[in-house]
Amino acid sequence: MPRKADLLQTATPQLNGLCQSWGCLKGFDEVLQDPANVIGGVFLQHAPIGGLAPLQWSKEASISFMDDAGIDVAVVSLSTPGVHTGDSGKARALARRCNEFSAELVRSRPDRFGGFACLPMPDIDASLEELSYALDVLGLDGFVLFTNSNGVCLGDPVLEPVFEELERRKTVVYVHPNPSPHRRPLRKMSATDRGLC
Repeated sequence: MPRKADLLQTATPQLNGLCQSWGCLKGFDEVLQDPANVIGGVFLQHAPIGGLAPLQWSKEASISFMDDAGIDVAVVSLSTPGVHTGDSGKARALARRCNEFSAELVRSRPDRFGGFACLPMPDIDASLEELSYALDVLGLDGFVLFTNSNGVCLGDPVLEPVFEELERRKTVVYVHPNPSPHRRPLRKMSATDRGLC
């Protein structure tokens, strides 16, 4: 069985086989990678978030599914809508609880699970603090970022300090789509102009 660190370092040629583990395929999201599934009871206490009611999840059921599907290692991450739905204090607290839950899951079965931390973006100070905590204290494997967080798109210059720190640490980042906050069609513009929403 390949080691988690080897899989993360050589993910590009193996992505097709690992996509289920990384939560890339929606079919596996509902069984293994959905936000509630990964975060279990922590996320359920705050549900429904963004109108999504999470499914029930257990480590044992996940491992059984992984065994049946031939998945060696699952890198768990939070899904839409993320932790920030308008209240920065609640977003900070939920990000911390989700990341601690993920770290405990990884510690309990490092041979089967890796974990991507979530950040309370667009709160820059809280995101930088959680970024350091997730890597330096919890030892998580990278981060899930959403195409927009509470309406702030990834291309927004306000997020630059977070990207600078992610780059400085050479951190793995998984970008997950999030519904656009724009209620009307946008005029034709480049992805940079839209802020990568």
